[in-house]
Amino acid sequence: MIEAGSINKTESVPKDIKPSFRETIASALAGNDTKDNNNNVIDSGDPNRWYIKEYNYVGGCYGCNQCDGEKIIMNEIYRNGPVVGSIEVTPNFYNYVDGVYYDKGFPHAKKCTVDVHKDNGYVYNITGWEKVNHAIVILGWGEETIDGKLYKYWICRNSWGNGWGKEGYFKMIRGVNHVAIENHAIYIDPDFTRGAGKVLLEKMKNH
Repeated sequence: MIEAGSINKTESVPKDIKPSFRETIASALAGNDTKDNNNNVIDSGDPNRWYIKEYNYVGGCYGCNQCDGEKIIMNEIYRNGPVVGSIEVTPNFYNYVDGVYYDKGFPHAKKCTVDVHKDNGYVYNITGWEKVNHAIVILGWGEETIDGKLYKYWICRNSWGNGWGKEGYFKMIRGVNHVAIENHAIYIDPDFTRGAGKVLLEKMKNH
């Protein structure tokens, strides 16, 4: 774990998913939708709720960005805004206060065994999913020189309140898929036809 001590710092903040995973993500981020008998979403008209139009792994699928994930995620953030990341929380992560987080003693790519199976004619031969147990938001990136060595990092927001980290934010080492942060990045396109998105568009039109 790298302690704080920044010098010469620069920062930038600018479909195929299994149904169970889609439902989990949608429920966690936007709540449960009301649906009719044909499973079509009924607009709840809740002006305080943001709805999701589309979402997927950054790069198109799980592991698709593992060869060049750093640049793909940076491009997605630069063009469209923050992305959701999933990580495996390490014991030291709970005690993070400041600096670029990198738990050197913790393996960053634990694999969960998944058996080969068939689904609607497709054969899935998955060597294993990386273990994750916590979701965060990746907002941007930066670089920090510590003791003469340059470290690249992601700027992230946690969900544990302002009393944790730097008022709820932290920096995670970038470019090494530490604790699976890069392989599990997910983009989200908001729905501006209902809810808070629709309210925002109407306000913009009236100005």
